[in-house]
Amino acid sequence: MRVIHRVSLHAETEDRRVLARFGIVVAGGLATYEVDESHPDWTALGTWIKQRRAADFVRTEATKEELEVAEWLLMLPAWHWSYPQPERNWGYLKATYDLSSFCALCGMGAVQREAFRLRGEPKWGTCGILQLNWVFDEYFVTPEVWEDVFRPLGISSRPVLGLRTSQSLQSVVQLVLEVAPSSLELSGYPFQECPDCGRRKYFPVARGCFPRFLDPPKSSIAKSQESFGDGGRAFRAVIVSDEVYRG
Repeated sequence: MRVIHRVSLHAETEDRRVLARFGIVVAGGLATYEVDESHPDWTALGTWIKQRRAADFVRTEATKEELEVAEWLLMLPAWHWSYPQPERNWGYLKATYDLSSFCALCGMGAVQREAFRLRGEPKWGTCGILQLNWVFDEYFVTPEVWEDVFRPLGISSRPVLGLRTSQSLQSVVQLVLEVAPSSLELSGYPFQECPDCGRRKYFPVARGCFPRFLDPPKSSIAKSQESFGDGGRAFRAVIVSDEVYRG
């Protein structure tokens, strides 16, 4: 398992000299590089990154062997495409969700009641599954991927509508993902409580294994009961069984 840092900064001449001593070569101006914590000088490099106040985004990558033996895995997108519509002034929220329990301060409480709307058919290329920007707990797939992969696992789908026509799009459907009946083992994980609605939201888990279910669900794919995120955005984690991973 590798803990990887994606670091961005405006690299001055001295920054480039320091990074070169760590074996990292960057150009001047806005520079982005990746380094994992197995770097032989990580302690010193990590300290410098903090002192430099560079943007530092952390993720964990499991090895193929670790993925093969896992019973449950966190599902993450390889591709984000476009935005839910209408996007102006977050209009998609009112158009798509029941907002009677929604908190605008923390982003929790919205419940989907209508189909998502898109500007048009996704530009799939060689891909068959995507997430929309701003919506990090829903997945959209081609009808063929749903038929071949998800329908045999008992996962249903719902249509996605065009923004102007309100007709079902032909090349995309949304997976219908239920909330798991069991909570996650989150004791000791950092969280924040919304000062407005009082609900708890956990910070995204970027380091190490994702927490497991207290009692694994019977379905092969499910959303977490708990919400994750920071600021005004909240999402549920999407967790899949090894059957989905191998499929």
